[in-house]
Amino acid sequence: MKILVIAMPFSIHTVRWISHINTLEHEIHVFSSYAYSNPHVELKNVIFHDYYHSITNFDRDIIFSPIWRFEVKSSNILIKKIIGKLFRILRLEQNREKTLLKVIKSIRPDIIHSMETQNAGYLVSNIKTSLSKFPFWIHSNWGIDMHYYGEMDTHRRKIIKCLEGVDVLLVEGNRDKVLANKYGFKQDVLIFPSVGGGFEIPNKDNIITELPSKRKTILIKGTQDNVRRGLNSLLALQQCADFVKGYKIVLYQCSELLFEKVSFLISECDMDITIVDELSHLEMIELNKIARISITNNLSDGLPNSMLEAMLFGAFPIQSNTSCADDWIINGINGILVSPEDIDEIRLAIKESLINDELVDNAALINFLKIKNSLESNIIKNKIAELYMFKQNK
Repeated sequence: MKILVIAMPFSIHTVRWISHINTLEHEIHVFSSYAYSNPHVELKNVIFHDYYHSITNFDRDIIFSPIWRFEVKSSNILIKKIIGKLFRILRLEQNREKTLLKVIKSIRPDIIHSMETQNAGYLVSNIKTSLSKFPFWIHSNWGIDMHYYGEMDTHRRKIIKCLEGVDVLLVEGNRDKVLANKYGFKQDVLIFPSVGGGFEIPNKDNIITELPSKRKTILIKGTQDNVRRGLNSLLALQQCADFVKGYKIVLYQCSELLFEKVSFLISECDMDITIVDELSHLEMIELNKIARISITNNLSDGLPNSMLEAMLFGAFPIQSNTSCADDWIINGINGILVSPEDIDEIRLAIKESLINDELVDNAALINFLKIKNSLESNIIKNKIAELYMFKQNK
């Protein structure tokens, strides 16, 4: 079977999903939903399409010109940026919709699988009517695709148009299943947790190496932007400063907007705070293994990988209630759900999770079993295999 994946080639979520398809012996093609995007270093065993070229064993240091058939073999990022900017200024890049149509006509895939809506989904939607016979279309809704963008008039119309053409829709939770129906989707909606595709899980003793009640680290996602509210997590932390003494606070994915607040908490509140730069997946796992609690706070979210990783490795999740977390968290039992703008509510959640040893230890066992029974790698592989066979049974 030929599967054409249209997605962000640099995304680790794309890579992990494709790694599972690779075990099924299908012919996998990847078309980038972003122009001028280098594939992730771990993207393997695919045929990658961009501009004029279809590359099986592609060199990740090569830029392919959309006009001239020459290759720039350089690892110099500046050179690549200059070339990309030149193409845009001179309008030399091919129209991506035309390029995608050319790829579809050339390879004639059995299935098109678009991952993420605002780029991949809209792109496929715009070209669907250009072909009299269109391949079976599977679409994955990622994160905030419907929940956040669906509140905007312009995007809502595009989302509805996109869903009209989809044969099977994958969502991360019940919330987005309801939203899909609200936007008029009448085909099959499958809840498929974790866009990235599961975890390798040996056994509990190798995963949870220390009881959460014995741990002295607080893990906080520190992003602050239109959707994410890392600042509110810090403001809540400030209000329970007495309870966090003796704890090491680690901020990851921290926005510069928060640096001044972090400096204040260190100097004026005597907090032990470390900001960590880009982390590998393994480094993120190690942090969750030593964290007592993990805080992720957003105005909108899908099913956060940060929460799932915390659950697997024993860190007690404090998660904004604007995600699909309520499919996984029983509030006050195996995590605490909070309103993203309610600083006092976040403060109370932090306080409770720091003073209640029994709560965090019991939650660790509950959460480990939840993840193992739902997101263990082999379970996900089997579900993905069933998903692509679903087309043949329609």
